[in-house]
Amino acid sequence: MFEFLKERISIICALAIGTAGGWSMTTLITAPELKPRLVTISFAVALVVSILVSVFFRKKLRTVPGYLSKSLRQLTWLLMGFVLSVCLFFIVYDRLTIDTPSFESMQKTDTVVVVKGLYHTDRANAYADRQLKKNHQYPTDDLLLNDFGYDLSMVWSNDSRSYARLLLLVLYTLVIALLVAAVSFGAEIILRYQSEPAP
Repeated sequence: MFEFLKERISIICALAIGTAGGWSMTTLITAPELKPRLVTISFAVALVVSILVSVFFRKKLRTVPGYLSKSLRQLTWLLMGFVLSVCLFFIVYDRLTIDTPSFESMQKTDTVVVVKGLYHTDRANAYADRQLKKNHQYPTDDLLLNDFGYDLSMVWSNDSRSYARLLLLVLYTLVIALLVAAVSFGAEIILRYQSEPAP
C-alpha cells in the first residue's frame, strides 16, 4: 500500500505541481492570487482521482473479459475530454484576467495579472453607459480600470471577483482530474498488457 501511494504521489507531483525541470500545469497560470489555491487543489484532486481509477478499473482490466479493448476507447474519451477542458479553461482564463501595473515595483513597465469579476459594479456600469453615449463605443476593461485609477473594487465587487476565481478553480480542477485520470488509466492498461503471458 505504501509503494502504491508513493507511486501515485510521484506521478501527481510531476504532472500537477512540477518537475525538476520546472514544468508543471500551474506554471501556465500567471495570476499570483490563484497559484497557491491551484497547487493545493491539484494535489488533492489528482491523488483522489488517481487512487479511484486504480481501485475501480484495475480489477476490471484483470477479470472482465474483453474489457481491455473497451478500456482503450475510454482512454481516448478521457484524452479528448482533457484537451477540450484545457481549451475551455484558457478561453475563460483569458476573459477573466487582466494586466495591471505593479505598484510594488519601481519599474513602470512591470505588470501583474489579476482576476477580474464576472460583472461590473453599478458605478462602473453607469460610467460605461455615459462613455458609450459620448464616444459611441463601450469602454474596455483596461480603459475602465485606468479611468478608475486601477482600483479593482470600483470596477468589480469582491463577490464578483470571488465568483470568477471560483469558476476558474472549478475549471482547473476539471482539467487536472481528466489529465490524471487519463494518465492513471493509461498506466493501468500498460501494466495489464505487460502482465499478459507472451504467446
